[in-house]
This record gives sequence, C-alpha cells and structure tokens, in this order.
Amino acid sequence: MSHVNEGQLHAYLDGALAPSDPEYAGIHAHLAGCADCRARLAQERAVRADANAILARAVPGTAAMPSFEELVARKAAREKPALSLNAKRKLPVGQLALAASLVLAMGAALLTTAIVRSKVERE
Repeated sequence: MSHVNEGQLHAYLDGALAPSDPEYAGIHAHLAGCADCRARLAQERAVRADANAILARAVPGTAAMPSFEELVARKAAREKPALSLNAKRKLPVGQLALAASLVLAMGAALLTTAIVRSKVERE
C-alpha cells in the first residue's frame, strides 16, 4: 500500500471509518509498518490537541446578560428626544405661530419707521 493520504489520515483520526471497514483495516495495517505515516498521524493529533487547548481558553466570560426588557429600556433612555419649546411650555402650535407673527409685524413696523425717519431727515 502507498502512503496514507491526508483525507484518509483525517478520516482515520476523526473516527469516520468504522473498524469493520476494509479501508480502516488497510490504514491501520499501513500505520503499523510505516514510521513516516505514524509520525504524520502523531503530528495531526498534536495539532488538534493544541487547537483544542486554545479553544478551551477562548470560552466566553460568565458575565450576566441583561434582560431583554432592560436592553429596551437602555435604548429608549439613550434615544429620548430633546424637549422642544412647545413641550416645555405646553403652548399649542397656534399660539406660537401667533407670537411669531406679532414679532415679525413689530420688527417690520420698527424698520419702516426707521426708514421713514431717515428719509425725512435727509430732506
């Protein structure tokens, strides 16, 4: 038998081949007589052991997760809209519009008065 290829080696290592499978028996017999393939198998086992050790250390912490309701409350607190002038004073929009119109009218009247006085002084 030629050397065991990577796919066969991994299938053997993973336990994907049943001991009753003829391919398993062939690989097992080859490994018994081939030091190179046994070394490759040992190397693959070492790589898997190292990977498992690294993954075992990467277990997430055990910090308690907040409840769904708490997350929703936090989000709502962050997204509270700033109070508008209307909300602070509780004035209806119509009253605000009337006040703005009066301010504009008074401003226009003052401007007109200033223009008229300026023309009168020049004459």
